[in-house]
Amino acid sequence: MALWHISSNFRIKCKIRNNSLGKVILIDLGIDHFTLSMWAGTPEAYSRTHPNKGPKDFHKVKKGIAYMNSIKTDRPYCKVYHVISRLNYRDFFNMLDFCVDTNCESVEFTLVDTIPGKTDQLLLLEDERAWLYEQCEKVWSEARGNRYRDKVLLFGFERFMRRLSSSDSNLGEHDKNIIESFPCYIGHIFARIMPDGDVNSCLKSHRIPIGNIYHQSFKEIWSSDRQKYFRNKTQVYEKKDAFFSLIGNDADVSCGCYKSCDDIARNQHMHKRLEELNLVEQGFLESYRGYLNSRSSTQ
Repeated sequence: MALWHISSNFRIKCKIRNNSLGKVILIDLGIDHFTLSMWAGTPEAYSRTHPNKGPKDFHKVKKGIAYMNSIKTDRPYCKVYHVISRLNYRDFFNMLDFCVDTNCESVEFTLVDTIPGKTDQLLLLEDERAWLYEQCEKVWSEARGNRYRDKVLLFGFERFMRRLSSSDSNLGEHDKNIIESFPCYIGHIFARIMPDGDVNSCLKSHRIPIGNIYHQSFKEIWSSDRQKYFRNKTQVYEKKDAFFSLIGNDADVSCGCYKSCDDIARNQHMHKRLEELNLVEQGFLESYRGYLNSRSSTQ
């Protein structure tokens, strides 16, 4: 069964219907998971991170998401996503409060993925990362933690703290210290469909789409040579191949995965699952791989 996930980056409008049921369109659509890319917990920080928006827009979003969460039964599961930069890192606790106040199920933080010469001024300095790391530790303490841990899931919080403490983050390579600890499985378990119809194999492969749903069926794209090529290139430990320079926003790096892998949790989970397979399960997996390879050779 597919899991339907909408990100607010796609500018999906969450309009409240003016009918007797008072439903929200996202609820009617049967969306399983909704991610709100907010980057702020206050109107001031929202205005800094969204230059074309103002305080009224912040309050409109907050009111809308709180209303949706108040009338839904179980879906959509709502996660608030915050990209942390020098513009908003001091708004950390306000971001957590936003999630509690709107009854969102979870919150996720990540460090900004910068482009040298264009957005690298947004990268946190070492002392700023140290300050934020200290605040993260407070969240786990009795003093501040209970307000959040009991009411909102801190999704990927340890991963965020690892990135904050990594010396590689001085250069914006937040995942360089871990990305080669396991292969990339994402081409087998995930796809991202963009508003223009482009289908990407991972969250950072927007420069190399594998197809477009307005021109092909998703089944054709999923089984295409482009997707098979992506799988073969990426399912390795060392990310030394020139192919990895095509991943991410920065065209001048040797491996875009070093900077920030948005699929790292999925890859770690899959790697752990595969390592836990018993001999019978491993044999079944190998047989299935052989079956897929035989199908590929006859097509």
